[in-house]
Amino acid sequence: MSAIARLLCGDALSAGTAKLALGQLSNSISKFAARSVSFLGDGDVDDRLTFGPFCARVLLENGCAALVGRFDAFRLVYLSEFQAQEAYDPTKRAKTAFSWTGDIIPDDKASQTLWNVDHDYQKISRALFSRHVDHIFWRPALNSMLDFVSTKDPSAVTAELLSIDPDGYIDRSRGV
Repeated sequence: MSAIARLLCGDALSAGTAKLALGQLSNSISKFAARSVSFLGDGDVDDRLTFGPFCARVLLENGCAALVGRFDAFRLVYLSEFQAQEAYDPTKRAKTAFSWTGDIIPDDKASQTLWNVDHDYQKISRALFSRHVDHIFWRPALNSMLDFVSTKDPSAVTAELLSIDPDGYIDRSRGV
């Protein structure tokens, strides 16, 4: 398992469908990461230009799917079980299929109030870049990372990491 696959998929789950799904994603991420690195080192510019963007897209999609699965295990297990059914037709797009809008980028029709007694649970976005996931997962993770990095020797990389603002990270990542 590559370092990027371990970071995105984790390295140990007890058992079950989530472990299998994350294992498949980890395998794919490891293979495409290695292939991407080989394109960077190869002298064949045509292959780099032809296959590099495809590898990058697979890494991005599988990496996001892995994070969605780690944040929302039910989503990952549901999709895995759905695809395991005999009636599953891979040529027909399912309404529950992984989607950039909804799974990664939230529907911005959400209320401006983050915590409100009147929120309908079903309408709270669990997209990777939603305000709730930002508050619950991203900000604490970024603060922990910044605490860790601040103990390291100063360098250009640590300076760049320390310049990250956890409160604006998701908006900046979304290009807002």
